[in-house]
Amino acid sequence: MIILPYPPSVNRNLRTVGGRPILSAPYRAWRTEAEAAIKAQGAQPIAGRYELTI
Repeated sequence: MIILPYPPSVNRNLRTVGGRPILSAPYRAWRTEAEAAIKAQGAQPIAGRYELTI
């Protein structure tokens, strides 16, 4: 089991700058936190098929 921080609202994940969609600062910060949490918990890549239950 991997425990991650809550992500920002989906409505806040993308922003438009110059007509192009970019990832918002809160979403980029969450991705950094989530990556650190995964590494701290020693998670390994999954090889092959798997089942995800939420």
